[in-house]
Amino acid sequence: SRAAINLQLNNMTNTRTVQSDEMTLNLDGIYATDAEILGGTLANNYTAMVIDAGDTNYGYNRWSTQFPPWSARLGLKFSF
Repeated sequence: SRAAINLQLNNMTNTRTVQSDEMTLNLDGIYATDAEILGGTLANNYTAMVIDAGDTNYGYNRWSTQFPPWSARLGLKFSF
């Protein structure tokens, strides 16, 4: 017979570090003509065009994921 004990601790220091930010400015997309795309107007004025269209993402430039709270798991194993 054998016995084993296992302890797993996750995020023991309860770190709340942000892992990623939301970088999508618009929700659906915006209308741009071929001339605006090819002429560089879209690239230069993208932010203003999205804001003017009223389609901004509320969560833009805010954190989207962070480390989960601390947790622990205790395991016991018996072998006969």
